[in-house]
Amino acid sequence: MLSSFGRHFRRGVPRRSFCKSNEVLFDDITPYMSSVTLNAPSAMNALNLNMVQLLRGQLDEWNRSDTLLVTFEGTGSKAFCAGGDIKSLYNARGDSSTDIHDRFFREEFQMDYMLAKMKPVQMSIYDGVVMGGGVGVSIHSPIRIATD
Repeated sequence: MLSSFGRHFRRGVPRRSFCKSNEVLFDDITPYMSSVTLNAPSAMNALNLNMVQLLRGQLDEWNRSDTLLVTFEGTGSKAFCAGGDIKSLYNARGDSSTDIHDRFFREEFQMDYMLAKMKPVQMSIYDGVVMGGGVGVSIHSPIRIATD
């Protein structure tokens, strides 16, 4: 669900949508403008390892493309992003086959750095709670819009 700003901004604009996962939605609005929608409303759009990896991969693509602007927003009105998905990290405790805790934080902080250095301009639309990982995703954005 788009914020009221996002709905107004996109009205009548032809789009090419693509999705790598239902947790993160990517959308090419024009050849020079793309959007990211964090799509985990039941978890208040909290970031998990899969979401971080999807975002990192897309950042590489945008840095190699002609994209000039990328908007970031969250699904629902409760949260843009309530941080890291602590529940998924807690549920992975004791799993000796993977060190998901270290991987999650290492990859999340690398993603935050990539966002700070990304070539396209980032615009973040806050609709609801912004904490932890949500701040990391959006704090480097030179354009931050807070809604209700």
